[in-house]
Amino acid sequence: MRFCKNNARFKMAELIWMVAIFLYTTIVFIKNSLLSTTIVISNAQLHKLAVLGVVLLLASEILEFKLDKSYLFKSVVIGVLLGVLFLISFRWSGTSTLQKYYAQVFCYIFVARNIEWKHTSLVVGLELLLLLMVVFLLTNSGRLPNFVFIQSGGTRVRQSLGFSYCLQFTACLLNAVLLILSARGRKIHIISLAILMVGSILVYEMTDARIGFAGICIAIVITLVYKFFPMIERKMRWLFWILTISPFVYLLLSVIVTKLYNPDVAWMVAINGKLESRLSLSQEGLINFGVSLFGQNVNWQGSGADFNGYTAINIGTYNWIDNVYIKELIDHGIVYVMIYLFLLTIALICCARKGQYLNILLMALLYGIGLIDDNLRIYCYNSMILMIGTEFMKEDCTKINVNFLQKAQ
Repeated sequence: MRFCKNNARFKMAELIWMVAIFLYTTIVFIKNSLLSTTIVISNAQLHKLAVLGVVLLLASEILEFKLDKSYLFKSVVIGVLLGVLFLISFRWSGTSTLQKYYAQVFCYIFVARNIEWKHTSLVVGLELLLLLMVVFLLTNSGRLPNFVFIQSGGTRVRQSLGFSYCLQFTACLLNAVLLILSARGRKIHIISLAILMVGSILVYEMTDARIGFAGICIAIVITLVYKFFPMIERKMRWLFWILTISPFVYLLLSVIVTKLYNPDVAWMVAINGKLESRLSLSQEGLINFGVSLFGQNVNWQGSGADFNGYTAINIGTYNWIDNVYIKELIDHGIVYVMIYLFLLTIALICCARKGQYLNILLMALLYGIGLIDDNLRIYCYNSMILMIGTEFMKEDCTKINVNFLQKAQ
C-alpha cells in the first residue's frame, strides 16, 4: 500500500475520516428518510454537523498529505475531475438542501483516496444496517410514518417503512448488504449471510420491492460462489476484465434501447408493460427535455409521499425516469456522465489488477440494476461510489499483483 498502517499519523487520519463519513452517512440518511420529520434535530443542527464533517475531511487530508510527485499528480487529476462533478451536481441542486448534501459526496470520494476500502465499506455498511433497524423499529411502534401504497388494482399492498416510497428501504438495505459483502469477502460467515437473507425476506414481505430484493439475493449467491469456488478467479478472469467496462456498456445499452423503442411494435409494447412503462418514459424524457453538455433543471413528477406526510400519487403528469443513465444524461449532462463513468471504470480496473474480483461483480450488479432503478444517484443507496476514491491512488493498481496471480494458479 501507499502508506504504512503502523504510522500513527496515518492511523489518526483514517480515524478522523471514519468519523467524517459516519456523520455524512447519518445526515444523508436522516434527510432522505422520514426521520427528518420526527427526529429531534433541526435543519440548522444538521447543517452544523455537515460543516463539522467537512472540517474533519480537511484534517484527514492534511494528515495524509504527502510531498511526492506521483501522489500529487494523481491527486490533482482526480481532484479536478471530482471538482467538475461537484460543481455540476451543486449547480442543479437549486434550493434543495438534500441535493446539496448529495453533491458533497464527491468531496468525500476525494479524501477517500487515502483510505482502505475494506475499512470504509464495513463501517458504512454496518452503520446503514443500524439506521435501518432504528427506522424499522420506530415505524412498527407507530413513532414514524408508514405509508401504505395499494397498486395493481388492489392486489399489491406495499409499505414504505419510514421512507417516502416503498422501494427506498429495500434499496438502502441492498446498499448495506453490498458494502458488508465487499468488506468481508470470503471471510464472511454463513450465519451472517443467513441473517441478511432472512432480514431481506422480512422486508420484502412488507414492501414488495422486487428489484432491491432480487439484487440482494443475487449478491448473496455471488458471494457464496466466490467463497466456495475460488478457482473461478483463474478460470473466469476474462469475464472480470470485461465487467470493468460494464458502466459504459450499460450507458450504451440504455441509449440504444430507449432510441429504438417503438410504441407501434407489439412486442416492444409488451416488454414496456412488463417494465411498468420504463422504456416509454425514458424515450419521452429524451424527446421532451433533450440532453446537454452540462445538464438542466427538470421538474420530475413521480409517485410517493412527501416529507410532510401527504400522499402524492402521480401529481401532475407522471414523467419519472427509472433508468439512472438516461436520467443523469438529462439532469446533469454528457460531461458529468462521462467523467463519472470514467472514474468508476478506473476503479474497477484497479480492482481487477489487484484480484478484487468480488468487488467487480458486486459493482456490475449494482450498476446493472441502474438500468431500471434511478436510486444509484443517491449516496445512501449507493455508497459503493466511495470505491472510486479508495482505489484510485493505490500503487498496486498500476501493475498486476504477481503474487496473487501465482496463488490463484
